[in-house]
Amino acid sequence: GDPRASMERGKAGASDAAQTEQATKQATAVLNRFLEHFSKIKEVSLKSAATEGRLDLGRLAMGGKLAMPPSYSRGLPNQVYATWEGPWQVEPAVSPPIDTLRKKRTRPRTRRPRAAVRLNGAIGSLRFNRPVVIRSLQVMPTSGSGAELAQLTVRGRLAGAEVWRHAWGLGGPCGTGELVMGRWEGDGQFYYARILTSHRSGATVLWIDRDPSHRLVSWEHLVTPAGLVCKELLAASTSMATSWQDLARRSKAVDEISFLSVSASQWLLGELHVAASAWTPVELHSDSDSVRPPTDAAARVVQVLPGPHASIEEASESAVFYNADDMLERGLRLKSWPGRQQSEASSRKASQKLQTAAFHSVEGLKQMVRSLMPDAGRPSLRLPPHVSEARVLSDLDYLVTTLNVGLLSPEDQEKVVRRYGHFEIFFTDLWDWRAPVDSLQVLYEHWREDPIMQKEAANVFQEGQSWQGSYYCTQGRTKFSLDITAVMMVGGKEQVQADLTFTIAKKGGNVTGIYEVLGKVDLSGRTLIFEPIPDSWKEQPKNFVMVGTQGVVSATDDGTLRHVYAGTVPIYGCDSFELFTEAKAEGHQRGA
Repeated sequence: GDPRASMERGKAGASDAAQTEQATKQATAVLNRFLEHFSKIKEVSLKSAATEGRLDLGRLAMGGKLAMPPSYSRGLPNQVYATWEGPWQVEPAVSPPIDTLRKKRTRPRTRRPRAAVRLNGAIGSLRFNRPVVIRSLQVMPTSGSGAELAQLTVRGRLAGAEVWRHAWGLGGPCGTGELVMGRWEGDGQFYYARILTSHRSGATVLWIDRDPSHRLVSWEHLVTPAGLVCKELLAASTSMATSWQDLARRSKAVDEISFLSVSASQWLLGELHVAASAWTPVELHSDSDSVRPPTDAAARVVQVLPGPHASIEEASESAVFYNADDMLERGLRLKSWPGRQQSEASSRKASQKLQTAAFHSVEGLKQMVRSLMPDAGRPSLRLPPHVSEARVLSDLDYLVTTLNVGLLSPEDQEKVVRRYGHFEIFFTDLWDWRAPVDSLQVLYEHWREDPIMQKEAANVFQEGQSWQGSYYCTQGRTKFSLDITAVMMVGGKEQVQADLTFTIAKKGGNVTGIYEVLGKVDLSGRTLIFEPIPDSWKEQPKNFVMVGTQGVVSATDDGTLRHVYAGTVPIYGCDSFELFTEAKAEGHQRGA
């Protein structure tokens, strides 16, 4: 609506008319979405004032090995109470974090020694009785606990749903939970996303618009809001920090902070600073109107992310430092996007191939649960410190129940099918973001990296070997096999080449296809991803395309010393597959 902008656009000439029209349509769509989903008329008459406070760790008793008082909340804002869950312990802070909140004094003052709270186990949480915004969360690994290998993920949740994430260590602007622009494989354009998990060659992201597809993006196709390519930033980051890091996210309110340590390190919490909103209703003119304070004291505040595909995110009013009046009075300006998101035009059509992460899968979860079974004639997996069987069973029951779409109404079942299109995408969406199953995720990482668990996939494939089984697609159960043609070591991993053969039984005769695939065995999680070798058809039926497989290699439990390779066929219209080495007994049934 700015007339100056209209004049500038007018000077640009008619060649920009189409671009201007598209920008106007986009702005209109964003505004309509705001009015429909975020504008709450009856809450406009509410006034709020943010209050904040810092947990007073200096008042904690530090003699000996004292457990953290489960309800210690001293220093937090008025009417904000905390509950500590997990193996928390109080100890003196040898090198406390810098006190960024203390006012500067001309004369030094004698201060009590500051304490720190140590997390001694794999899982810990801090719950609040009302939503708060975390302004500061200073964390570091304890000295001598393998800081160079330390891994800690912090998740903020509201009413059980995750709203933000952070992780200790490297990453910077491309670290866990950071806002980036990522290239969506469906059309080759860049969209807003947050990094959920970092991998060697890319990251699993959460698209801001919650699209569940194509969430595995390579580092070269991830860009920071400043226009820097993540691949270049990560290549320049070589040193691992060992000091305090602030893992707070300051835009959204939470009522729980969850700490997940997938390494053997112990962690120190040195500072916790939170803010909350105190709501004061104002009398309305109409007697029929009623005022109800929103759950998260945030209904009137949103964060609009600019760009060619602008997005809106909810934010907490407690997170606001400057409103529109402050911006004008202080002469503040927003940072602009440098235009990196305008990628080259792509003629790529939406791919039918899935981009599912092999780091966690339905088959991987099944094998992890299998490894917990004692007295099965094979080594079993031990639970991480302070993770109980009861919690694992509770989280597993929650996940399985959530995955069971048969419990939904027919209308909701249809919505789930249309949204996800493939069960593996449905599973990873729950696992990565929507399901609060902390014990399962910590346990899964322990299973992936356990050397004893990895042995089941070591030296399994041999040249001349044949794997027989079946997969499921729209045509039903289909017989297929893998005939291993070459096995070699490449980069410290087994590289396997095979002929993939599928046979579909039809009334007019069987349809058979044969092509070559290539993959590497990753002992972490025992994963094997076979990709088709281009132009390798040896027998190509009409209207068929080459697809690969993503699965887990495991030993069977039937005493025949066989192995099974099972997982998913990563293409819409197909589902799971299962392959076994040569049968040594008739009527084989796969073990649990």
